[in-house]
Amino acid sequence: MIFGAATLVAVGAAAFFLFQTEQQIARLKSTLRAFDGRAREATTALADLRVAQQAYVAEGKASTTGCRKSRAFTYRLRVRWPRCGNHR
Repeated sequence: MIFGAATLVAVGAAAFFLFQTEQQIARLKSTLRAFDGRAREATTALADLRVAQQAYVAEGKASTTGCRKSRAFTYRLRVRWPRCGNHR
């Protein structure tokens, strides 16, 4: 009887540990997915900014279009990721 009770306690403790570990893994996966999404957004925004800057300096193009796009993308980057550009 004591052996059965000890086994039951051990199985209960193992189940609790497993449940807690699964919950922690789920939280970490969610955090990683969010980070990946934001990293993809940042990569896209930086690529858009680079294209806009290259269009700004392209020969024969009106500077207002490229300049406006560059400012818009720069603003979007600073608003979305405020800590990334504060290296002054």
